[in-house]
Amino acid sequence: MHAALAAEAAEMAARAERELEALVAVSSPSGDVGGAEEAAAVCAALLPPQARIERVPCSTAGSAPDFIARIEGTGARRVLLVGHIDTVISHRSHSPLRRDGERLYGPGTADMKGGVILSLGVARALAARPETFAECSLLLVTDEEWRVDPFDLCVRR
Repeated sequence: MHAALAAEAAEMAARAERELEALVAVSSPSGDVGGAEEAAAVCAALLPPQARIERVPCSTAGSAPDFIARIEGTGARRVLLVGHIDTVISHRSHSPLRRDGERLYGPGTADMKGGVILSLGVARALAARPETFAECSLLLVTDEEWRVDPFDLCVRR
């Protein structure tokens, strides 16, 4: 592995558990605007300082705005990282991150807060190498776990 990539991966790994703990600590069930806003604030705090954050309307009415962070580079290609910050876990069932051996467990750990933490690490690594990209964008939606009642779909058609 290229030495610089290995160093960046090691830095991401060193921070990942602590950052995942912070994001999983936020109870953010689908449809909960306050939880989505708090999760978005954690994500914003973990981005590099040159990231420009924009909040755009969510495709689900009544949901918190989606989160877009953009980092400009001097290279030629664009990178898009995508994830979501809501979970299917209710406030009542929410629990903090816990470790069992080498595994971490908690609401949204695998779907998708762990992936979000990885994306934030990639964004930081890219920001340190602006010559490798023209723009890096991170889109975090607040309604991926939202479910539609199948009967409702039939009635609408």
